[in-house]
Amino acid sequence: MPPAFAANILKSALVRRADCYITNHGPSQQMVACAKLIAFRAEPVLITGPSGTGKEMIARMMLGNRPDSYFYPVNCAGLVDTLFESLLFGHKRGSFTGAQSDKPGILVTARDGVVFFDEVGELPLNQQAKLLRVIQERRVLPVGSDTEVPIMCRFVFATNRNLEAMSLTTPATFREDLYYRICAITLQTWPLSARPDDAILIADHITTEDDEPVHKVPASIINSGGNVRALENWIVQRRVFGVGLDDVNPAVGDNVE
Repeated sequence: MPPAFAANILKSALVRRADCYITNHGPSQQMVACAKLIAFRAEPVLITGPSGTGKEMIARMMLGNRPDSYFYPVNCAGLVDTLFESLLFGHKRGSFTGAQSDKPGILVTARDGVVFFDEVGELPLNQQAKLLRVIQERRVLPVGSDTEVPIMCRFVFATNRNLEAMSLTTPATFREDLYYRICAITLQTWPLSARPDDAILIADHITTEDDEPVHKVPASIINSGGNVRALENWIVQRRVFGVGLDDVNPAVGDNVE
């Protein structure tokens, strides 16, 4: 891999680190300060906001000054029901076909680290009930076992949906008791459309010395979804095609200074 190409990949990846949440937006700065304040507590945390606005970066802040501790992101939309308990709670040898040995689940393996449930609003109701009990009891029952195992991990949840509204619909699509169990500490992330001045700051951070400097960002990048991934994709276009700022995606529209 050419060194410059590798450097570009690494520089782009930096934007996902918890210590690189870049913002001059007042409410976002307050949110980051709050995240750092609660990093050492044990209560569950709920992070809300549109996709691509840094919810996982904020979740990683919950590791506090323990950057080597375990951080495990769980994609709730991709949790197959038949594997839910085995993946999270673990299983005993012979408890189902293919279980050739005992295996601890994610919640035990995480020790005192963070388990991050991304898009928790996508969990089916039956999985929500199982998760609620574990949060309350701080113990899991591995599949095929009759002995519960204590857990120490920090629970952090994220969603781009309105969980409270989902819990009040008839029939409810999100358990009200689970919502109130996880929402006591809630943090909100903001799209770029709410903090357009951050677009330049983030773009400057993503670009490398081989890139053309970013002096303005297309309004469509800021307003269409308003997420950092769209901004990253736009910078990749400039980098790959080697064209000027105004030549990328000419149908974009007006630029924001």
